[in-house]
Amino acid sequence: MQINLTGFLTNSTPAFMEALWTLLVEAQESQSGVPRTFIEEKKEEMRKAREGDVRAMEERDRRVRLDEIRGRERAERGERGRGRGRGRGRGRGGRGGGFDDDRGGRPRDTGWGGRGGGVSLGPSKQQRN
Repeated sequence: MQINLTGFLTNSTPAFMEALWTLLVEAQESQSGVPRTFIEEKKEEMRKAREGDVRAMEERDRRVRLDEIRGRERAERGERGRGRGRGRGRGRGGRGGGFDDDRGGRPRDTGWGGRGGGVSLGPSKQQRN
């Protein structure tokens, strides 16, 4: 068998045959017919997967706790900051906001005049003449 595999596996053939014979002997000695090496490797793989799951769950729990803490801190800041505005760039102090210009009480021009559903401010020059 080793001679037949040498053309395919070249320099790796002796190592492959040694591993194969070891697994065949283990399988022959096992009641289930499965080499003990395979069983141990599978157990190790499952243990590592479980550890990964535990780490993922711990990370998820840590993030949930951080989100709860941040939410409480935001709520506390919101209660302390009532009546003081919402920070920079919001409003214009005590002036009440709004559009500050000299329109003399006229509504703000939409720029569309009577076209496209805009508010017409009165007759155009042609209609007045």
